[in-house]
Amino acid sequence: TPVVGVSAAADQALVSDGALVIAGGEAPAGAMPIRSAAGRLSLSGASLTHGGNIDVASGRVALAATDGDLRLEDGARISATSRVRDFDGQRTALDAGRVSLRAQGDVYLATGSRVDVSGREQANAGALSIEAGDGTVHLEGELIAATESALADGGRLAVDVHRLDSLDALVAHTAEFTAAQTVRVHEGDLALSTGTTLHAHQVALSADRGDVRIDGIVDARGISGGTVQVSAGRADGVGGHVQINGAVLASAQADRGSGGQVEIGVSGREATDEAGATIGLGESARIDVAGRNAVGTADDSGRITLSA
Repeated sequence: TPVVGVSAAADQALVSDGALVIAGGEAPAGAMPIRSAAGRLSLSGASLTHGGNIDVASGRVALAATDGDLRLEDGARISATSRVRDFDGQRTALDAGRVSLRAQGDVYLATGSRVDVSGREQANAGALSIEAGDGTVHLEGELIAATESALADGGRLAVDVHRLDSLDALVAHTAEFTAAQTVRVHEGDLALSTGTTLHAHQVALSADRGDVRIDGIVDARGISGGTVQVSAGRADGVGGHVQINGAVLASAQADRGSGGQVEIGVSGREATDEAGATIGLGESARIDVAGRNAVGTADDSGRITLSA
């Protein structure tokens, strides 16, 4: 498959008023693949279909469908993995880059598609953002944010969509985004089911006009405690409830580790909505923000904030 890239450190864009299609297939005879490093590539069309291979090491890639759907087809590749360079025999790896997928309609990642923001050697993994202004994300492809060093940060994920059919299905595809995961829906609910664990050091779950229910586990534990934010908004008598029946874990796991922070909030658009917004903690609910002192004993350096 031909490779699309940009010159090193370049900032290049292709904008179409109509449909933009990046086709796959074999490169013409004699053509050389173009791979780039630390550049920026922006592709935009009223709708956008990507079936090729985009490779911008440690750079930024932005695909946008301004009036329709964004589709990554079977075989499509987007890579912003770490660039590794050799300076006088000394290997240096740059942090992985950023990928943005934005559509006014839906975002589709078909089976066989792949987005890769992995960090190589000592470098941190990169970031992926997915936005669907009037739609949702259909995730059947691979999202990769692996790291090779235990000291490197995992990937950072931000999902902002009108609605989301299943938080569990999203979490099943995003296990390597361990630095941060932010999920926001404008309409509808977010539910993390029993048996499902969302693991990232920073977690934010919000429903603008819906409920958030956690029956599974949100795990933000680390050397120091993590940060978890959960919020639900109520409008026109709909939404505004947060219910915790599972576990929210944001404690420190190392000696002298500071405690974590958990913030749970509900709000209403009007006064009548404010009165109907609630926070519920089930009998088996567990919220842990404990820090650890020098001898490894839990301390009270963490913070839990409930706002209604």
